[in-house]
Amino acid sequence: MIININRQSLVEPLKNIVGVSEQNQTMPILGHVLMEIKDGVCFLTATDLEVQVSYSCDIGVSENIRITVPARKFTDILRSLEAENVTLEVTPKDIVIKSGKSKFRVSALNPDDFPIITDDISDCMKIDSEALLKLVNSTSFSMGYQDARHFLNGLYIEFSQNNITAVATDGHRLAWSLRACELSSSEKSCIVPRKCINELKRILSSFNGNNDILTEVSVSSKNIQFCMHGYTLLSKLVEGNYPDY
Repeated sequence: MIININRQSLVEPLKNIVGVSEQNQTMPILGHVLMEIKDGVCFLTATDLEVQVSYSCDIGVSENIRITVPARKFTDILRSLEAENVTLEVTPKDIVIKSGKSKFRVSALNPDDFPIITDDISDCMKIDSEALLKLVNSTSFSMGYQDARHFLNGLYIEFSQNNITAVATDGHRLAWSLRACELSSSEKSCIVPRKCINELKRILSSFNGNNDILTEVSVSSKNIQFCMHGYTLLSKLVEGNYPDY
């Protein structure tokens, strides 16, 4: 199957999601990105079984395609191309990338083997994306790193009284910050792992100061989900009781 696509429609989102995929994994499929094109919408998904990032956008392609491609290799090839128009020849075993005089072939794995994290999260809280980025940046530097007290290796987030509070500590220093948000449910709290916070900062930083973007935050007993501007970031939570800050 052959499709024509604009290079930038893939490069920008891939830069924000390939950080999740792991290269040195016992499961090779985790080093790949799942690319699905259905009814003119392209879906890109990367995961390491703990954190999952998805992106969707309209690309105006009528064909339906489902394939996995090596995450970093595919991204590097697209970034190296000079022409904006790219032709993708997709087969079940590989994908051929053509642009101008350049031609690349990368292998593919069975997309049915790609693991997808799912959770039925209904409650949703809304916060300005720029405010959320400031909240995370002003606290995440105090998170523990590979601390034996695993609950310190993440960012503690509380939702209460139409406010969102973020707290981080490594046992030697503590950072605390508060921002307003639209709280739609009862009070909640959770510990978000370091990798999820790093990916969240990467995505929010790519919006280039767009003040009109809202982030929808949903929390369940085991997972947290952030939805913003086509991106969906879903992560497992850190278990444990956070210290009384």
